[in-house]
Amino acid sequence: MNYVVLGPQGTFSDLAYQHFQQEGDTVIYEDSIEKVFKRLGEKDYAIVPIENTLEGYIQTTLDGLIKYRYMIINQMKLAIDFSLISHTPSVHEIKRIFVQFAAKGQCQKLLESFENISIHITDNNTQSYHLMKNNCVGDAAIVPTHMVKADDVLIRHHVADSRDNWTRFILVGRKQPFYHAKDMRVSLVITPINDRPGLLYDLLGVFKKHDINLTSIMSRPTKSKMGHYHFFIDLIAKDIEIKTILQVIELLQSEGEIFIYGIYPHLS
Repeated sequence: MNYVVLGPQGTFSDLAYQHFQQEGDTVIYEDSIEKVFKRLGEKDYAIVPIENTLEGYIQTTLDGLIKYRYMIINQMKLAIDFSLISHTPSVHEIKRIFVQFAAKGQCQKLLESFENISIHITDNNTQSYHLMKNNCVGDAAIVPTHMVKADDVLIRHHVADSRDNWTRFILVGRKQPFYHAKDMRVSLVITPINDRPGLLYDLLGVFKKHDINLTSIMSRPTKSKMGHYHFFIDLIAKDIEIKTILQVIELLQSEGEIFIYGIYPHLS
């Protein structure tokens, strides 16, 4: 199989790819989620992050799923751990920190503990690492712990705001395979035709009436007009309940456009 992965090599997305990788598979790396979705038209599968315990849902991933109409095939999660490394062994000599945009959001407590330093946002963790290695003595970087090498000056391990920090990654494809698993996750997006008072309440009420377990709901602007949103909804169900869920979703067709973008095994 041919994969496109949010890169470069060594990123958490690359580790997620290694979880799915089989002998003979090939991979290319793109430097943004948008580019990954665009390139998937030429490949079999893509791997991107979709949710983090500290940051919530990855907005650009949700946008890509609705824009390109691809399907979530499977998922996995990784424990996310960051370390602070530097050219100098003294934390007081640090003048600038390189940090990837998502890592910045997950390491706010550490960054706020510094005074009079410059924070330089990077596109990926590998870039943060190389910018620190190739620049001045007062430079430091927040990088994934698995990237720290023996000759790096380690300032501090476990610098994320929480030790219980996980990111969920999705395997995305162009067609939905048929799975049988004890617990299944159903991901769908509803784009209402007409806004009206009580619309969201009524939508959610249909699921409650049929005793369907909703695990999350996210809104994203349609980018067509103010106040018009897509509603991303995730459901958890037993394998035998999938048929019932699909029938319930049919009941909502009159309220708007519905796109089921994944029926896949649930992670406990």
